Amino acid sequence: MRYLILFYFLFSVHHFSAAPWLTSSSLSRENLEQIITNKKRFMNDTVILKKELQNSSSIKKIISETLLAQAYFRALDGKNPKSEFHFKNSIETAVKLNNPALAIWAELNYAEYLYRYREMTRAMPVFLNALNAAEKIPANELLFPCWSFKIVGYYMGTIGDYDEAVNFLKRAQHYADRNSSELPELLDNIGQYYYLARNYIQAEKYYTSASITALQIKDELRYAKTLGNLALIRKDEGDYNSAALLLKKDIDISERLGAQQNTMFAQIALVRVFIKAGKWEEAATLLQKAETISRSKPYYMSSRRRIAEIKLDVFQALNRISEIPDIRREIKMLDDSLRWTDGEQTLNKTHLMTQKTLYQQKITKANEKLSSRNNLFVIFVVVAGIGFVLFGWHLLRLKKNEAQRKAQYDSLITALEKEKVGFERTLMETRQTLQDQVQYLKSKNQYIEQLNSEIETIRLSASSHLEEKEGKLHQLLESHLMTEENWQIFRRQFQKEYPEFYGNLSLEFPEITPANLRVILLQKLGFSQVEISRLLGITQDAVKKSRQRLKRKLGERYEKLSEMINAEL
Repeated sequence: MRYLILFYFLFSVHHFSAAPWLTSSSLSRENLEQIITNKKRFMNDTVILKKELQNSSSIKKIISETLLAQAYFRALDGKNPKSEFHFKNSIETAVKLNNPALAIWAELNYAEYLYRYREMTRAMPVFLNALNAAEKIPANELLFPCWSFKIVGYYMGTIGDYDEAVNFLKRAQHYADRNSSELPELLDNIGQYYYLARNYIQAEKYYTSASITALQIKDELRYAKTLGNLALIRKDEGDYNSAALLLKKDIDISERLGAQQNTMFAQIALVRVFIKAGKWEEAATLLQKAETISRSKPYYMSSRRRIAEIKLDVFQALNRISEIPDIRREIKMLDDSLRWTDGEQTLNKTHLMTQKTLYQQKITKANEKLSSRNNLFVIFVVVAGIGFVLFGWHLLRLKKNEAQRKAQYDSLITALEKEKVGFERTLMETRQTLQDQVQYLKSKNQYIEQLNSEIETIRLSASSHLEEKEGKLHQLLESHLMTEENWQIFRRQFQKEYPEFYGNLSLEFPEITPANLRVILLQKLGFSQVEISRLLGITQDAVKKSRQRLKRKLGERYEKLSEMINAEL
C-alpha cells in the first residue's frame, strides 16, 4: 500500500511541476489552500515529504517543509531539532520569495508548535511578527484565516490577555465553516475567555451555544468540554451537585474517546468541586488519577504543578502531615522547571512583553501617519499618552504582584501553622513511650529542615521583605525548637525507661551540665549532629564545640563516656 501511495505521489509531483502557475508568487488564496490541503494527505509519511523537498518549486517547498516539521513533532509528540530546522527553513524561504501570505502561514505554524509544547516566551515574537505582517495585507488574502485568527486568540488567552483573545476568536468565527467542528470550538473558547474575565453571563451564553452546535454536528468531545465549562459556572454559583454531575459526564465521554488531556482537566475541576463540598476523600482519590495522566507527558507539567498545589490542601485537610514536605519539594522542583515554559511568572512576563510590543507597534503606526503631517506635538502626545498608560498598567501590575506575594506568604504561614497544630496534637497523643518521643522528634526535625528551606527560598525571592517585616516564618521556627517543657518531659521519659544508663551517667560524670546532658541523650538515641543542632536551635559548630569542651573537662574519662554513648541500650 505504501508503494502505491508513493507511486501516486511521484506521479502527482511530475504532474504539478509541469504547471507554470505553481512557480508564481501571485497564486490566489484558494489555490494555495488547495495545494496545502492536498499535501496534508501525506503528512504522516516523512519519506514522501522529504522527497518532495528535492523536486519542488519554491512555493511547494515551503509547504512541504512546514508539513514535514509538523510530521516530526506529531510522530515524536514533543519538541525536536528536526521540526525546528524545517520550520525555520520554510519561514526563511517564504520571506526570500516575498510571499507574505505563505510567510505568515509558516510563522503561525511554527508559533503553534511552540505554543503546543508550552514554550510561551519563544512563541511570543513569532506570533507578534506574524500578526504585524498580517495587518499589512487584506484579511481575505490570509491563508486559512479562521485557523490563523484562532491560534493567535488561543495564545493571547493563555498569557492572560482575555480581551484580545475574544477579539481574535470572534474574527476567526467570521470565517468558520458552520458545518464543521470549528464553530463549536470557537464558541466554547470565547465562552472560556469570558469566564476567565469573570463575565459569567456572556460565558454561559457562548458555552450553551457551543454545546448545542456540538450536538448538531455530532462532535462528542467538544460537547464534553462544554459540559465541563458549564460546570465551572455552576461551581462558582455554589451549585456543587449540578457541577459534579456535569463534570462526571465530561469525564465519562472524554475517557471513552481516549482524550487524556481533557479527562485530566475535568478531573482537576471535579476535585475542586469536591473540595468546595467538603468531600476530601473523594477529592484525594480522583486527584491521584489526574496526577497519573499529568506525569505521562512532559508538556502537562503546568497541570502537574496545579495538582500538587491542590494535593497540599487536601492532605492538610486529611491530616496526612508526613507527606506534605515531599509535596512542597515537588512544587519547588516544578516551579524551577516551569520558569522557562508556562509557569505563572513566565506567563506574566510574556504578557507584559506582548503588551509592550503591541504598544510599540501602535506607536510606530501613529508615527508613520503623523510624520506625513509633520506634527511633532501630536506625536509627543500620543507617545506620552501610551507611556502614561504603560506606566499606570505597570504600577497596577506591581501592586497586583505584591498582593499576590502577600497572599502566597500568608497562605504559606497558615498552612505551616496548621502543620504545627498537627505536630502538637501528635505529641499529645504519642508521648507515652520514649520510642514515641523519638519518632515525634525525628518528624519534627524534618519539619524544621523544611522551615529552614522555606525561609531560604523566601529570602532569595521577591517576597523577602515580607519576612523581614513580619518574621512569621522565624517565629514558627522558634516555636518548633525544643522548649524547656519539651526537654523535661523527654528527660523524665528517658530516665524512666533507661534508669541504669541515666544513673551511671549522673554518678560517674557529675560535672556534666544540663546543656551537655541534652546533647548526650539525643546522641545516645541516634540523632545526628545536624538533627541535634536543629532541635536545640544552635549551630552544628556549637554542638561540636560543646563536645570538645566536655572532652577537655573529662580528660581520659571522655573515652569511657563515648563507650557508654555508643553502646546499645
